Amino acid sequence: MVLLSLWVATSSGLTGFLGERAKICRGQLLWGGAVAGLSSLLGVAAAVWLAAGVGQMREAAGSV
Repeated sequence: MVLLSLWVATSSGLTGFLGERAKICRGQLLWGGAVAGLSSLLGVAAAVWLAAGVGQMREAAGSV
């Protein structure tokens, strides 16, 4: 009986610990995904900005 209660206490403690680790990992994945999404949006915005700048430079060079 003592062994059974000890086993239950150990397994519930281990489950709680693993559950906390899973929450932390999930949070890190969520944060990493948000950062990756933001950086890809910034990359797209930079590419559009550069393309617009190149287009304006070509127009300016053509009108000279």
